[in-house]
Amino acid sequence: MNNQFLIGLVFLLGLMSFMACEELPADPTKLSAEELDVEMETTTDVELIYSDSAVVNVIVKANKMLTNTKRGDKKQVFPNGVDVDFFDPKGRVQSELTCKMATRFEKDKRILMQDSVVWKSGKGEVLDTEELIWDERNQKVFSKRLVKITTAQDVIHGYGFEADQGFTKWKIIRPQGEMGVEN
Repeated sequence: MNNQFLIGLVFLLGLMSFMACEELPADPTKLSAEELDVEMETTTDVELIYSDSAVVNVIVKANKMLTNTKRGDKKQVFPNGVDVDFFDPKGRVQSELTCKMATRFEKDKRILMQDSVVWKSGKGEVLDTEELIWDERNQKVFSKRLVKITTAQDVIHGYGFEADQGFTKWKIIRPQGEMGVEN
């Protein structure tokens, strides 16, 4: 009975030590975000290309992008801003937009541009504002904030703005100030 007890004890201790060991994956680079407990990924020198049927529509460039990896809260933050080129169907730059801070909300397919937003049209018109939203799905750009548009003839101020993403057709919702009118 003494030998059986000793064998049972050794077996039990061996089983307990085996169960206490946690197996590590062979390749640690294949760990999931949950296993690593990572909430943000950092990417540098980013270029996002939007195209339709192999025709480039938009290129977004940034020197830094932070991607939130939490489920249900997918977004990309561009803490140093973005440079955006919008193209016409022939591949020519139609308008150019810059800002010092941007956040892309993946679920809504919208990019919130903030801080010193400047958007230049191919016709030489320039929009200045502190906040602008690009709706990727509908290819529209809008703001509910104060905007200033400088054209060859006028400087127009107002609250609220809507345009196509090429900045070829636009309107200020509540314009203010003096402006010239063609006959």
